[in-house]
Order: sequence, then C-alpha cells, then structure tokens
Amino acid sequence: MGLSANYQEINTNDLDRIVETIESEVEINLYRELDALANNEELNQYNMDKMWDSLNFLITGETSENLTFKSLVTDAIFGSCQFPDDMIDIYLAFVAPDGVCDVADALNDIDIDEYLENFDMKEFAKNNVYPDIWEYEDEEEFIKADLKAAFETLKEFYIETANNGNCVLVFIG
Repeated sequence: MGLSANYQEINTNDLDRIVETIESEVEINLYRELDALANNEELNQYNMDKMWDSLNFLITGETSENLTFKSLVTDAIFGSCQFPDDMIDIYLAFVAPDGVCDVADALNDIDIDEYLENFDMKEFAKNNVYPDIWEYEDEEEFIKADLKAAFETLKEFYIETANNGNCVLVFIG
C-alpha cells in the first residue's frame, strides 16, 4: 500500500462527487477533489501517518496483506467500501454514515491498553507489519505510545464524524 493513512469526513454529496469523478476516469480531477476536501477546515480530518497497518494488526491480528474485513476495526482503518485498484493509483475507500456509527461504537468499546499488554514486536516483525520498525526494541514504549495515540485519535475522529451524520473517506498513499 502506501506510507500514510488519511481520514476525511465528507458528506454524501461529496462522496457522490468523488464516485462520479472516479467513474469519469479523469484522475487529475480526483486529486483536485481530494485536495479541495483536505483544505476544507470545516470537515473533520485525521492523518494517522504510518501506524495504520500496525494498529490493525495489534487489534485484529491481520496485516494489510491478509485482510478479511470481518472486523469493524479493519473497516475503521481501511474503509468498508474500496474503490477498484484499476480505476485509481492510490488506495481509496469509504465508510457510509450508518457504518461510521457502527465503527464509532465498536472503537468506543475497545480498551486499547488490553491489546498493548500483549504487544510483541517480534510478532509484528514476523508478520512484516508496516512500518518496518520492529528491530528497535529500545523504542518499544514509544511505539506503544504511538499506537495508543493513533487509536485514541481515530476513535475520536469516528465518534465526531458519526455525531455529524457523515461519511469517512480513507486514502492511503
């Protein structure tokens, strides 16, 4: 996939416009649409940076290479509806408003500290979890703190977006 995961609150009209832009197969217009959304300060946004695959693995045991989409956590991180790879050159997905509410509830029910108690950097390395930082054992507490912060911010993002009744657009690249 890519380096950084970005989450953007959008309304259904914006989502429809993104879908139409992708279907028109004019990729430059898609990037213009995404840029316009990213610059809209009225909408909730979150850049998780590089911890998306790690956070998903911590909670679900799945990496971006073996996703089953059986978990609302996976939907939160990767979106529940993906756009086909042959239509665009970045990973782009979305979660519809009803799914955003389900994801927010699921994230709210998770005690991230329970997952962090079982954190094992060797398992992350063995499963080639992105990013490749697992040999830095002296950084374990910092990595755990980053994972916790990523989770808490993602949870807050989804709760706020659910309260607004909007969709979430996920792009990783």
